[in-house]
Amino acid sequence: MRTVTTIKKLDGRVKLKPFSERTVFDPSEIGKALRLRRRELGLTQRDVATMTGRSLRVIGDIERGRTTVEIGVIFDYASIVDIDFILKVRGK
Repeated sequence: MRTVTTIKKLDGRVKLKPFSERTVFDPSEIGKALRLRRRELGLTQRDVATMTGRSLRVIGDIERGRTTVEIGVIFDYASIVDIDFILKVRGK
């Protein structure tokens, strides 16, 4: 089951739900989760770029779910925003 990360308000604006444990199925969902957590921590993309030693473009590519980003860079980003990747066998 996929976790929804936004709530649409009556006035049409979108509010982000707080980050929680979730199962992701594709790179765009990883990017959304990292962006949500970054915003919760009050960090900008520039902050994360500086902390990882990467460009703003790379950070944006991660958040957009681009598949051309090296996985090590994604792990660096996740570490900065205190997210762990946990692998488990489906159905267990």
